[in-house]
Amino acid sequence: MLRRLIFLLACLALQAATTAQAAPDAALVRQLADDDNSRKVEAIRQLTQTADPDSARILKAMADDSLYLAGDKVLIIDGDQGFDAATGQPVKAPESPDSLTINNRIRGELANALAALKLFDPDRSVRLESATKLQSKVDPEMAPLLARALDKEGDAEIKAMLTLAHAQASLGSPDPLVRLAAVKALSETTSPTVRSLLLPLTQKDTEADDRVRYKAIAAVKHMEQRLGFAELLGRIFSGLSLGSILLLAALGLAITYGVMGVINMAHGELLMIGAYSAYAMQSLFRAYFPDAIDWYLPAAIPLAFFGAALVGVVVAAWLGSSVVLAQGPYGERGGSGLRPSFLPPDRPGGEMSSLMPDFPRRPDADEARNPRRLSPEELAAERGEEQETEDD
Repeated sequence: MLRRLIFLLACLALQAATTAQAAPDAALVRQLADDDNSRKVEAIRQLTQTADPDSARILKAMADDSLYLAGDKVLIIDGDQGFDAATGQPVKAPESPDSLTINNRIRGELANALAALKLFDPDRSVRLESATKLQSKVDPEMAPLLARALDKEGDAEIKAMLTLAHAQASLGSPDPLVRLAAVKALSETTSPTVRSLLLPLTQKDTEADDRVRYKAIAAVKHMEQRLGFAELLGRIFSGLSLGSILLLAALGLAITYGVMGVINMAHGELLMIGAYSAYAMQSLFRAYFPDAIDWYLPAAIPLAFFGAALVGVVVAAWLGSSVVLAQGPYGERGGSGLRPSFLPPDRPGGEMSSLMPDFPRRPDADEARNPRRLSPEELAAERGEEQETEDD
């Protein structure tokens, strides 16, 4: 019986010690409310290194503007409820607590800290999102935390991303061997951000170790070669894309002029209609189908083609009827409708006049054009003689 009692007391003591060890330091939590932003940043980084759920809870409340100062205690206030930030125990919410001043620098530190703490989340999607965010900006102070997350991570994709993040953080290590290993790990990437991080290491005034500097120079050259090749492919694709648009416009002009004998410059407007149709489809997907935003392009391509074609048909029908009504009463015989009065019958499009009805003509218009009442054959012969005279 005595042995059981001793064992129970030992378990309770161990649990109390574990709880006391896991609780965040009250002085460190109080430092979050310091007027000096540098001390706030120091406290955020120290809490981040603990990788503790309570630390994540405190930093999350600070990022959400739910952390307040009441006397000498830092409280988390959620509505009408208040909690001690250090212990998590519920307390009475004060009537007028002081809010913490958080600028952009502090918010950036909080964002990085919360992203790093999510690396220990049991959900793979949360860890993957956190590792992705850390690819853009990693502080050297996060290297120990990233090393622990790297040791615990079992997913291959996340582990590879954490390796690169840890290498970026290790570039500021005072140990040359650690920096050399980090440069070797980063030399296989093609990220412009990583290249900008390695550039200072290529200078002798910023990197004293020759091995690290030579490795950084080789890594930067290798990155520039791969980035240059990718940029060349992008230029080729952009050139082909722009060339295809110009080719379509040129083909449209050639076909229109070959059929009608008239230059039609409406292709730009039709291309803009297609572009606006694609933009409207993108806006529709962003508003109502945000999860499927990557599929807006396959849906926008047919809409752009059919939208431009529909507008073209409507405009052609409207303009065609306007031309028929406007030129019919005033055009030459057989020259009304789709063939303008100035288009000779032997030109492409002139044969279409035979398909158009013969509209009545104004007598004064006939008198002005043919005062001598010559037949069409006589008019054609006279015009041929005038052309020969002008040629001579």
